[in-house]
Amino acid sequence: MATPALFDTHCHLGYGELAEDAPEALVARAHAAGVTQLLDVGVDAASSRRAAERARQLPGVHFAAGLHPNETDRFEAEWPALRALAQDPRCIAVGETGLDYHWDKAPHDVQRRAFAAHLELGARLDKAVIVHARKALDDALAILADHRAARVVLHCFAGDERDVARAADLGCRLSFAGPLTYPNAAALRRAACAAPAELLLVETDAPFLAPQSRRGKRNEPAFVVEVARQLAALRGVDFEELAASTTANARALFALG
Repeated sequence: MATPALFDTHCHLGYGELAEDAPEALVARAHAAGVTQLLDVGVDAASSRRAAERARQLPGVHFAAGLHPNETDRFEAEWPALRALAQDPRCIAVGETGLDYHWDKAPHDVQRRAFAAHLELGARLDKAVIVHARKALDDALAILADHRAARVVLHCFAGDERDVARAADLGCRLSFAGPLTYPNAAALRRAACAAPAELLLVETDAPFLAPQSRRGKRNEPAFVVEVARQLAALRGVDFEELAASTTANARALFALG
């Protein structure tokens, strides 16, 4: 049986260590591994423009335009360009956006304002919104409760079973990344088992958060296969079933038919 195609729902081609490889090579390796669709996520106007250009040139690559919460001190200057980029037909999501209280590089009220603007734009354009919530999940969920019109994915989900229930009540999709494979991630693995199947997605967040077999090294989209295999094993389903369902979930979230 052929392995169903996987969808890496969050990566940053050309960012950091991934800039060392040609995007064409990264995408070719992903396709060879069975990862035939990728979402290249912008973190500011410049990276969103570059992601848009890669989406025009590379097969199976889509892009998202947004301003990472750590960059929201530039919100006023960047927002007009991001709003325009989000209207590109190849842009299938708004973000990443959200809240980051770990690095705390922007005031919380500025992060919250930018987050709300992204959610409102996603709802207006009928596009999914990619949410980053680091040490800020309670506040992020509270904001999402006030913006139920937006279709949302909690990228690199890091909550527990209680958080799964709260997110599911809001209709949020839950995307699992490399940390699911780490030996000390027992609470995260319980959360992955508790999540409704129709809300599950997989991602790499490449070049960050490489799965356990490559931990501490550079990540890339091809490695989402390891995340998907771990998720399938945890939930007691065949890998092929997990691959097919998470890809179907992604295509539905991003309105790809």
